[in-house]
Amino acid sequence: MCFPRPRIGLAFALLFAVGAAAEQNATNENHAKNWEPQRAYEISDAILLDYVKTQMLRGLGLREPPRVRRAAVVRNHEYERVYEEYRRRLEEDDLLDDAEDLQSSSGLQRLYTIRSSGMSGPYTEENDGVVQRIRFRIPESTSQNLVSARLRLRLNRRLQPHTCSVKVYKLDEEDQLDYLVADLHTLPAETTSRSHSTRYRKVIDLTSSMKGWLRSSGTVEFRVWQSRRGCLRGLPTFDLMAREVSASLSRSKRSLSTRGNRVTPNSDKLGATRRMCSGENDKACCMRSLNVSVADFGWDEWIIEPKTFQANFCRGQCLYKHGHFASSHAALQSKISRILGHKTVPRPCCAPTKLKALPVMYQDSQGVMHFGRIPKMIVKECACS
Repeated sequence: MCFPRPRIGLAFALLFAVGAAAEQNATNENHAKNWEPQRAYEISDAILLDYVKTQMLRGLGLREPPRVRRAAVVRNHEYERVYEEYRRRLEEDDLLDDAEDLQSSSGLQRLYTIRSSGMSGPYTEENDGVVQRIRFRIPESTSQNLVSARLRLRLNRRLQPHTCSVKVYKLDEEDQLDYLVADLHTLPAETTSRSHSTRYRKVIDLTSSMKGWLRSSGTVEFRVWQSRRGCLRGLPTFDLMAREVSASLSRSKRSLSTRGNRVTPNSDKLGATRRMCSGENDKACCMRSLNVSVADFGWDEWIIEPKTFQANFCRGQCLYKHGHFASSHAALQSKISRILGHKTVPRPCCAPTKLKALPVMYQDSQGVMHFGRIPKMIVKECACS
């Protein structure tokens, strides 16, 4: 006689649980009707953005973004030192290339390294030194869309025991007047505490002057005075950052430059590809352009370079006829998927197989310049895996 009571209690408990669940479901449905989907997405995006920012800061060895004081002054020699390291890393990591695009919030940008076309005349002696002219031919695409211009000079290390001076003058073609744009003076190692690379590598910012020069001519000439012959090592170069006319034009040029790397039926199926997608109609697995601006993170005040970068991403089909596969297993999986159907055996996925670190030039809260690298930020190769 004691056993029915717990059964009745259990029945009531189950009934109550079902009723409570039904009431909760009804409440959830009412909340769902009144819930704004956009707000849910905003919360999710905020959490994801915080995660990405945290990972990027960890890559630089920082716990939080530096709070840069507006009154902080960046010393020229510090800027030159860090910029040299930044540019050297770009070259070593194959991120500084004619096919690489750097973008900004104001539009697509490209970095041009313009080498001098040579000395336009023989050495002449003047003011206890030697003088010679240097000519730079600037591409038309940079004339009206110039963002920055930096003249790079390298002093000869073999002349270290001697005092060596270099002066660079801009030659005005109209009235033949010269004016000084750079006065470089290096001393022997025992008389200075500056770093080895800073003493011999010089970067001169000529952005504002360059914009005026290019209005009259696409050729820029300088007159270089050296205290003795051989003070300069090699010919000077210009780093020019200019906006592209349109993104579609840039992609078309890039697709032409990589046309030789297109997948053909007889090409090797294995191995990743650095091929950029030629357009929206390109169905095969390939790299696509992804422009990222540091301003979107709210970091444009303390990150000096780059203001924008191409992170890239992988997208496309992984059919067997398309290639490229990261492994023999991926190629086999694609083949079997075609035979048995993708519902039975799924196709491989187009994913990054090679990533590069992002070189970053930034300043701390005291205005001191630093160089760092954020690991695995730029996709360089894609493959089906």
